[in-house]
Parts: sequence; structure tokens; C-alpha cells
Amino acid sequence: MNSPASLQALAPGRSSRVRHVLFVTGGAIAGQGIVIASMPILTRLYSPGTFGLYAVFVALVGLFSTIVSLHFELAIPLPRRETHALRVLQLAVLSAAAFSSLLGLLAWVFKARLFALVHARGLEPFVWLMPCVLFLTGLATVLSTWAIRREAFGVSAIAKTCQGVGQCVPQVAGGLLGDGLAALLIGQVVGQLAAAAALVPLVPPPVLRLGRARGFAKLRASAYKYRKFPLLTTWSSLINALSANLPVLMLSLLFGAGVAGFFALSRRVLQVPARFVGQSTSQVFFAMAAQAHRTDSLAPVTQRVFESLLAFALPTFGLAACVLPEVTRMAFGARWMTSGVYAQWLMPWIMFSLISETLSRLVSVLQKQGQELALQIGYLLLIVGALTGGAFWGSRAAIALLGVSCGAFLVIKTLWLLRLAGVSLRRALAIGLLEAAFAAPGILLLRWAEGYLRAGGAVGSAAVLLVLMHGINYGVRGVYGGRRVKAA
Repeated sequence: MNSPASLQALAPGRSSRVRHVLFVTGGAIAGQGIVIASMPILTRLYSPGTFGLYAVFVALVGLFSTIVSLHFELAIPLPRRETHALRVLQLAVLSAAAFSSLLGLLAWVFKARLFALVHARGLEPFVWLMPCVLFLTGLATVLSTWAIRREAFGVSAIAKTCQGVGQCVPQVAGGLLGDGLAALLIGQVVGQLAAAAALVPLVPPPVLRLGRARGFAKLRASAYKYRKFPLLTTWSSLINALSANLPVLMLSLLFGAGVAGFFALSRRVLQVPARFVGQSTSQVFFAMAAQAHRTDSLAPVTQRVFESLLAFALPTFGLAACVLPEVTRMAFGARWMTSGVYAQWLMPWIMFSLISETLSRLVSVLQKQGQELALQIGYLLLIVGALTGGAFWGSRAAIALLGVSCGAFLVIKTLWLLRLAGVSLRRALAIGLLEAAFAAPGILLLRWAEGYLRAGGAVGSAAVLLVLMHGINYGVRGVYGGRRVKAA
């Protein structure tokens, strides 16, 4: 949804562009914020094992949710005529219905083997929910792209908020009533249904009717015209989905649903700052990079964004790593402290994913999709190898190897992206050393003070240091404002 749709949204003037980004990003943050705010309640209502089964279900659906409409939704912003765009919308919805039905049938036939493979037999009675969630996820994605074409950014933001509310209310209510796993899964269905329902009024009623032979002929013509989206783009998206969801499935396979539950919570907690900063930054950077490429100023723009992201990430994730187990205990309960330990090892991975995913917009600007696809395949193989190799020493070793190796890989990818933009390796390393030198004293001070402070005091000290360091970055060093820019 992001690439063409975001470009469409970012096409108008600067003030309009900023307003559009704020609408879309604000809605996404509000929806995710509601989900995150409910986590301290859910972790006290559900055990790690139950939460792990839920994470496995979400991961299985997530493997195909990004390609369920065969990426025809990416073509919705392209036609000039509204009638042609509506036909592409219809094609995307039909693709989502057909693909989700096919996968649902396969899941039903092979459910015993499927859930036994990932040690999640508790999901067998709920296999019928998988095609429902898959279709509703695809429908919400398609309609969101249509909303961006119509510049209905307010409606898109409301849909994201409705998704968060629709997901959390049944999950919390079901947990209080003792419904267990069923409530978590039903909340997933209701959340996607709420998002789609909020967007449906934007679609004219005629699009819901297929028509006769002539209508099918037009659909075939649209499918042929935009055939590159399902034939080419889906493979890259599928690899991305595998990289994102395979760790949960492999951890459940290797160590059981409980470990998968701990991992899912730790990754979700760490992704809060990444999503908060990354979604808005990546969209704005996409527009900035496209314009800078046309004016031969891509290197300094990319360098400035890299510098700002690194200045934000190092103190944020470094200070958080010191106190994560205690934060996890305070926020989610004592039985979830293992998630905090896992999160410490995952920190390099999540931190550099924030930076690399934002800079990955350069791939579209510079048309380097083939090279990125090769990197994505290597990334996926690294995840499989790290978890398999680490499994010989236990779950903690597997997660530690995953976090460190994936973090190192994303450092290499970030340097490659910077090189594509014209930023020299020497300059990139100099920025990295400078930002590390700025962040290190605060992190070392907190580590030293932990021995003399109570748990709550350490967490409070980390918060104070974080505010102080970001304040210096913004007000004194001028990193976030972009005032300190040197030649690349």
C-alpha cells in the first residue's frame, strides 16, 4: 500500500503533503497506540502459552496478508479515469476473495499437519477464522489505497483507529470473561472488519456488481494491463512477509508456543518507537528523496536523514536496553520478564531496521529492486540459519544470535543504501562514531547507577536521561532540525 499510494499522497504542495502525512501516520499511530495500551491488561489476562498460540495464528495469516489481493491495490492510484480505477479496485477485492478462499481450503485440509508442525494444535478448532482474517485484511488494505486515491485521509485515519478499538475491546472483554484463545482470535477478526467497514462508504455501490460478460472482459483487460504487480511485486512482498513472520513460527516449532509468546511481546514492545518514528519519516523521506534525485542533491538529503535517525536510535534503544527486563515486569507482570531479556538481545535488529527501512525508499527512487531482492533473500536465509543454529544452545541463545546477526546484516544494508545515494563509506562511519560517542556516556552512566538504584529508580533515571539527550540533540546539536549538514 505504501509505495504508489504514498507517492500519490505526497504529490501536492508542501503544506498539503505534511497534512496528508500527519493524517495517515496519526491514524496508524492511534490504532497501534490503542493496541499497545491494552497489552498490560492482556498480559495479565492471558498466559504466555495462550498469547503464543495467538502470535502463531497472526504469523500464519501474516505470511500471505500482504499479497492476498495479488498487489492489484498498488495499481489503484494509477488510472486517470475514475471508472478504470474502480475496475482495478474490483479486481483487487475479487483477488483477495479468491486467494483467501483457496488458502482457507488448504488450511482446512491440512490443519492437523500444519498445526502439529508449529506445535500449535490448540488452533485447530479456529482454522476457519484464518480465511476470514486474511480476506478482511486484504479488503482493508485495498480500501485504504482507494481512500488515499480519493484523498480521504481523515477516513483512513479513522479506519486505523477503529481497527485498534475493534481488536482490543473483544480481547479485553473475553479475557475478563475467561474465554481464552477464542477472544484473542475474534478480536483480530473484529479489528479488520471495523477497519474495512469504516472505508466501505467511500466506494460507489456499482463497484459491488460485476456485470455480465462485458464486465468480466474489462476485468481481464485490467488484470492484463497491470499484470506486473502480481507477477513481480508479490515475490518481494512474500519474502518480506516470511522474514517478518517466520521467527514466531520457528520459535514455536523449536521451543513451543510459550517461547513464541515471549518473543512476540518483546518484538511488539520494541517496535513502538520504530513505528512511531519510522512511518512518518519514511513517507516524508520518500518525497524528499524523489525531489532530491531530480535536482542532484540526493547525497546531502540522505546523509541528513541518516544522521537524524541514528541520533534518535542510539540513545533511545541503548538506554531502553539497560532497563527492559524491569520495564517488562512493571508493565506486563512478573511472569513476562523473560520477554524483557529477549528484547535486550533483539535491540540491534529492531534499531537498525528502523534506519534501513526508512532509507529503503531509495530503492524505489533509484530503481534498484533487483539488488534489494537478492538482499532480502539473504536476509531470510540468515533468519532461518540464526534460529536453527542457536537452537542447539536453547531459546535464549537462538534469540540472541537472531538479534545480533540480523542487526549486523542491516548495518551492511544501511551502508549499501547510503552508498547508492552517494554518501561515502568514510562519511557514514564518521557519523556513526560521532553519534555513538554522544550516546555512550549516558548509557554507561545509567549502567553504573543501576547498582545503587532501586528498579523503579533505574527506569526513572533512564527516562530523564532520554529526555535530556533528545533535548540536546534537538536544541543544542541541531541534529533533528537538520542544521548540522556537511558535504557528503
